[in-house]
Amino acid sequence: QTVAFKIVWDTQAVYLGIIVTDDDHQNATASGWNGDAAQIIVEPTGERKPENDHFRYNFALGNDGTLTVNNEKAASEGLKEDHVAIARDGLTTIYEIMFPSSEFGIAKFEDDMSLGLGICVNDGDGPDQLGQRGWGGWYTHAAVFGKNPENTGLVKMVSAKTSIEMEEKLSTKWAEIKN
Repeated sequence: QTVAFKIVWDTQAVYLGIIVTDDDHQNATASGWNGDAAQIIVEPTGERKPENDHFRYNFALGNDGTLTVNNEKAASEGLKEDHVAIARDGLTTIYEIMFPSSEFGIAKFEDDMSLGLGICVNDGDGPDQLGQRGWGGWYTHAAVFGKNPENTGLVKMVSAKTSIEMEEKLSTKWAEIKN
């Protein structure tokens, strides 16, 4: 399994895209952690201290195509199915997740805001494998061996100049593309 990801943001949401290459996608029960699935830990201040509050979300695509959105410890009302898309194509699974600013109790995201983020993509090969037997991601130990906000990576929101106009390009936020 290999894992790559991209984060973009605007004032209303942070968008996380995860691309997983895996020869065997297995999730018989569409569990958010038991089998091939993504676990996301968010520490909303960017301070990443053990005592800080943090939020946990689990996402999976079941073998039968069932989408699982599990708000293990949501910040607010939690994410809904329309905040998440997961698709499998050949050896690739693509996760697209939108975190609205309202989920973190703020009116809008702004330049220079920070948050802690842990991405753990579980790898469950074979139909009978249960639990976390292998994983990849970014700052995975925020979710592995306990739930640890101090083990998240630092994400800082910055406005970036691009060499091309982003309007109407595929790299614009996926929520607009889905509509």
